[in-house]
Amino acid sequence: AIRHAWNRAGRRAAAAQLQRQQQQQQQPLGFSAAVPLLMPQQWRRPGGCSFLRHGVTFEGFQRLSTQVGARRREEQWTVSVVIQDVDLARGCVAGTMQARNVPGMQQPIETFWEGCIADDVNLTFFTRAWGASKDTDLQHWAKFDGWPAIKSAVLRHSGRCGQLERHPIIYMRWKEQFFVHSCQQDCGLTIAGFYYVALHRLTGQLRGFYYDPCSSPFQELNLRVCGSSSSSGSANKPITSSIAGGSSSSGRRSSRGAAAAAA
Repeated sequence: AIRHAWNRAGRRAAAAQLQRQQQQQQQPLGFSAAVPLLMPQQWRRPGGCSFLRHGVTFEGFQRLSTQVGARRREEQWTVSVVIQDVDLARGCVAGTMQARNVPGMQQPIETFWEGCIADDVNLTFFTRAWGASKDTDLQHWAKFDGWPAIKSAVLRHSGRCGQLERHPIIYMRWKEQFFVHSCQQDCGLTIAGFYYVALHRLTGQLRGFYYDPCSSPFQELNLRVCGSSSSSGSANKPITSSIAGGSSSSGRRSSRGAAAAAA
C-alpha cells in the first residue's frame, strides 16, 4: 500500500513538472521573459542612437499643475532641448534646455544640464542622490511605457537590468547645473531637482518627469526630435564627472510651483 501511494505521488509530481515545462515553453519571448541572474562581466550598455548625438534638437512642452490659493492652475510651457555632448562609454550626456511662455517671465529661461544614462555599466536605475529614494525611482520609472517589461529584472539585479542592449528605450536622468544667462539667476525658478527621462530609439519621442520634493510632483516633459545642427548658439560645456559620479550638486530646473505662485 505504501509503495502504491508513493508511486501515485511520484506520478502526480511528474505530471505537475511536465505541465510547468509546457507553460514555460509557451511563454512569449522578449523583454517580459524571466531574466537569469547575470554576472558583472555580462552587463551590456545600450547601443548608440541617432537621436542621442551632438546637435540634435527636441521640441515640445512641459505640463504642470500648481496650487494658487484655493485652486489649482494648469500650465504648459513650450520647451526645446539641444544635445551638446554624448559619451556612451561613460554613460554621460549634456545639453541645454529652453523654456518659453513661463508665467511672469518676459524672456525664455535657458539652463545647461548634465545627464547620466542608466546603462548597467556606469550607473543603475537607482539614483541614490538629490533626495530620491528607491521608492521615488520606482514611482517615476513606472510612468514610462517600457518600464513594466524590465521592472522585475531591475529589482532582481539591484538596479541593473540585463536587457538594455536591445531595449527600445534609453533611460536617463538630467540634472540642470546653471542658468545660461547670469541675469536669470534671480528669475524665481530653482533648479534643485532633476528629470527622469526616456528616449525611444526608433521614434525619437522623449518623455520626462521632474522630481523635486519642493516642487509640483510629476511635471511631465513631452518632446519630439525636430532636427539637428553641427553648431548651436547655446552654451557648450564639456561633460564633467559630477553626474556620472552620483554627486548631489545643486542645480537643475525649477521648483515650478514657486514660479507659478509668484506669478
